[in-house]
Amino acid sequence: MKLEKVIQQIDAIRNFYKKGLHAVLKGDRKKIRCKYSKNTRRIIGSLYLDEVLKPLYPNSFRWDYGIGWKQDSKKEYVVWVEVHPATPGEVKTILEKGKFLTHWLQNEGKALSSLAIRLISGLLPVQFLFLRNSPEARSLAQAGVRFPHKILYLDELEREPFQSK
Repeated sequence: MKLEKVIQQIDAIRNFYKKGLHAVLKGDRKKIRCKYSKNTRRIIGSLYLDEVLKPLYPNSFRWDYGIGWKQDSKKEYVVWVEVHPATPGEVKTILEKGKFLTHWLQNEGKALSSLAIRLISGLLPVQFLFLRNSPEARSLAQAGVRFPHKILYLDELEREPFQSK
């Protein structure tokens, strides 16, 4: 099923889907790109999930964005992106946000589970402060969260398998 149609089935987010990366804040949009310009047309749309769900879950750790990506002519995916400082002290926050997203997708956002997903974390305005083999990196990996990057190239994700839900 197409991402836009799936989003229309979910009351809380129905009116917040935007074409391309228009739902992503301008400062964050600079960190989410395609390495090859020809691939930008494969970005279907976006959703600023954190902002949309804030009135419903004001005290929860909410994930930032859902970005629709068309991998081939038929399959659409959602890449769940968290723009967050990746410091050792913030890993717990990122993990809590991931738990919230997983819970939300299993309940209110269940219609989105028909699409494959990927969790991404730590697109940084600063250098990351832990290494790939650190306990923090292992905790993120065990939760299905990719190691932090300063820039997320959506078209490079195709080399990695998506999680089917």
